[in-house]
Amino acid sequence: SFIMPFACFLFITLMLFVHIADTLNDYQKAQKAAKLETELAELNTTLMISQIQPHFLYNALNTIKYLTKKDPQKAESAIVKFSGYLRTNMDSLTQKEPIPVEKELEHVHNYVDIEQIRFGDRLKVEYDIGTVDFVVPALTIQPIVENAIKHGVNQKPEGGTVKISTKEADDAFIVVISDDGVGYDVNQILDDGRSHVGISNIKKRLSTMLDAPVEINSVIGEGTQATITIPKNNDPERKI
Repeated sequence: SFIMPFACFLFITLMLFVHIADTLNDYQKAQKAAKLETELAELNTTLMISQIQPHFLYNALNTIKYLTKKDPQKAESAIVKFSGYLRTNMDSLTQKEPIPVEKELEHVHNYVDIEQIRFGDRLKVEYDIGTVDFVVPALTIQPIVENAIKHGVNQKPEGGTVKISTKEADDAFIVVISDDGVGYDVNQILDDGRSHVGISNIKKRLSTMLDAPVEINSVIGEGTQATITIPKNNDPERKI
């Protein structure tokens, strides 16, 4: 008669502690998720704004204006690509989850095609797409390609080549963006006075959303290579 009430009391107390612990854990997870979502939204906004650069808009529109007189059909194609470029940048504001890499590569094509109209034979772009069976955060590959063009091959009088490749390894998907441009000192990237678009932003979003590191290697006078390694076993709970 004494043991049963005591045992019930201990059982109820234990269940109460378990419930409190679970509730506290769920609350902490919810706080962490809310904070992470806010940080990612801020990162997306910052990168999107950095992509809508007046000099690029000005150059693209001037190129289209020139083509309307010289080659109206090509001008029409350029307008379609330019509008696609702007639409993707705007859509990234509300994009909370990684997107298929094919969509990101479509954005790369729109950007590259516009730049190739401007630079002509000075800019060559090669694609070696071995796999598209993975996802990336929006505005991940395109800004790196933009840096390769602006701060790499465009700094050489004769221009150069940007290469974009994807491949599948046993435990990861790998994206490589390389150029044979002028190169730079990677230790000075934040202090060299040049507007390298969003590399730290890209690194943080890839790390937060997919636990994916970005490695930048560059040799002055030879070029730069950026390697993104996306683990196949990344934690889905890290994605927002």
